[in-house]
Amino acid sequence: MSLHGRLVLDELPDDRFLKNPLRTREAAPALRVTAAPNAKTVATRVNSGLFGLRKPGDAEVEPVDEDEDEDDEDEDADDPAGRGGELGPFTLLSKTNKTKLVFVAGFKDMTGSASVNIRFSDIVKAADNPEVAGRLNTFDPTRTVPISLRVLGTSLGEAEKHCALEVYDATGKPLYSRFVHKHHNSDAVYTSGYPLFLSVKGGNNMILFNPPALSNDHKNYWSFTMETLEKNTSSYVNPSTNEHFKIIKKNSRCAALLDYALSVKNRVVIPRLLQNSAYQLPDDPDNIRVPLDMYTKTRDAYRKKLSEIQSSSYDLSTIKVVLKPLELAKETKTFQPEMVAGHAVIEVVAHIPKKADLQDDQENIQEYMHRVTAVGGDDASDEEF
Repeated sequence: MSLHGRLVLDELPDDRFLKNPLRTREAAPALRVTAAPNAKTVATRVNSGLFGLRKPGDAEVEPVDEDEDEDDEDEDADDPAGRGGELGPFTLLSKTNKTKLVFVAGFKDMTGSASVNIRFSDIVKAADNPEVAGRLNTFDPTRTVPISLRVLGTSLGEAEKHCALEVYDATGKPLYSRFVHKHHNSDAVYTSGYPLFLSVKGGNNMILFNPPALSNDHKNYWSFTMETLEKNTSSYVNPSTNEHFKIIKKNSRCAALLDYALSVKNRVVIPRLLQNSAYQLPDDPDNIRVPLDMYTKTRDAYRKKLSEIQSSSYDLSTIKVVLKPLELAKETKTFQPEMVAGHAVIEVVAHIPKKADLQDDQENIQEYMHRVTAVGGDDASDEEF
């Protein structure tokens, strides 16, 4: 079977789907019992579909989730300081991994400009205790959504009147709002970063005025990597028909993502891929075989969606802070850039996703394929597949 047209992948299933994609609620819908205004008991039948994937026309009824309380308890346990707790220069919120990072950038001799590269790993080292450092180590700073950037203060003294700050992510994407300035008796127009004289007492110390929004795309692809679709797969060519397949471990996240894309979200493969005998590996219920063309197009659809998310995200694995003299400062005889020395304290607040959890996919299908071919030889593949 070949794919025609574009696969719609505007959202991903939740972790419970990835762990058990064939679990449904439709066979035994839950009942929510509520008290009506007249004190009579009312039972509302809930039809929530597959893990909250509501069908068009379904009522907006909150499903009864037997795992909900347990999940909330887990989230509380993951947050060592409680929701919104202060952890030294860090603040962590469990729902969106909203994180506040504070660091100090030092400058000496800004002839032309001066820059400091602050690595996320450097910030982790500043954590006050191993628990906080361990939590930060589970975050993936390469796909973040900034909320705000502020200058908390500097020790640059009089140089603040003549300097501007610019902040960039690891890819060179600006994390600041540009200022335009034009000087008396001049037609020249200049742009710069944040003029430090704005940070004086009572001033505006925000570097980023219009931060990007945390979209549903970001939240749906929060911890997704292409490695999820590449683990537990092995290429196979049928020597009799020359057909190319991908052999995939049935209980892997790769198989669950293919099932979601092809059978749940787009209904290209019916019955469900994980229950479809046409894709079952003969005499082996633990693995499925998917035509290479179908696998490749599905993988490419995920890759395209992920690249769209990356393009609207920021890579905070390294934060570059640049200190530059304002254009008019060059005409001020009292300002000597080579003599400037001091520090600036920067606060970054951002949504930072967790790293993808691939621990469930430890056994690679290639090991299985190696065992099969080692036992049966070249002819065994014909009989098995």
